[in-house]
Order: sequence, then structure tokens, then C-alpha cells
Amino acid sequence: MSEILMESKDFNNLPLGKIPKDWEIKTLGVITSKIVDGTHFTPKYVEYGVPFLRVTDIQDSTINLDNVKRITVNEHHQLTVRCKPEYGDILYSKNGTVGITKIVDWYEEFSIFVSLCLIKPITSLVSHKYLSKILQSFLIENKIRIRSKQMTVSNLHLE
Repeated sequence: MSEILMESKDFNNLPLGKIPKDWEIKTLGVITSKIVDGTHFTPKYVEYGVPFLRVTDIQDSTINLDNVKRITVNEHHQLTVRCKPEYGDILYSKNGTVGITKIVDWYEEFSIFVSLCLIKPITSLVSHKYLSKILQSFLIENKIRIRSKQMTVSNLHLE
């Protein structure tokens, strides 16, 4: 049945595949307000402070903020001038295990390391849930694999 419906629509054959003609194709740069990675230096860790996420912290289905590294409030404020994660943003792993996607679904402040990319969707153009699913798709996974450096550790460059 779905095959009949698929064939009855008008499609454009694009490099992405068969796309319905009434769909609008936009680049990630157009539907986001910011794409940036975390700090490029290792901060000083403290016992109590602001959570500091690395790629190893987002590999499970949930993120336990009680078990992550922590940094001082001062250092956190310095880091968030360039990269400030907020509720509804998307975290995307870009070093080591490339392609893990997590939606920030909590309000507690935190900072991120260079191994994570912060993506801020423009919600009037795209839902953060939809964008997260697209970033997890087989098509994107293949594109990322091609673009990431295949050395000892995979590394996705943000451009």
C-alpha cells in the first residue's frame, strides 16, 4: 500500500534520493543559528561545579550529570561566551565515535569539550526532534563516514 502511495506522488530525483516535490531542501547552516564545537583545551576539573560533557558522556541512552567531570563556575562562564548549550539544542559527537546525537532535554547549565558539536536549530524552520532523527539517519551516517578523517580516531570537521 505504501509503495502505491509513494509512486503516486511527484518526486524530484536529487543526490539525497527521491524527495517529494512539495518538500523544501535546506542546508544545515540555514536551519540552525549556530554550529560550534566545545573548548579546545582541557579545563581544570573540580569535585563540585558545573557539569562538563565529553563524547564518552553521551554514549548511553541517557546522560547522568551526576557522573560527569565538573569545572568551576568561572571557567564555565568563560567557555559559554563562544559555546552555550541550552534546552532544545542538539549535541553531536565529532571525535572518536562520530555521529552520536543527543537532544538537550534538561535546563541545568553545562559546558562541552571539543569532541562534541553544539547545534542550535531554528525552531521556526525545523523541530529539534526531527533534526536529531535526520542526523541519526543512514544517509547522514554515510555522508559523515565519507567526510570524517579515518585515522586512528575519527574526526569530523565542522565545515
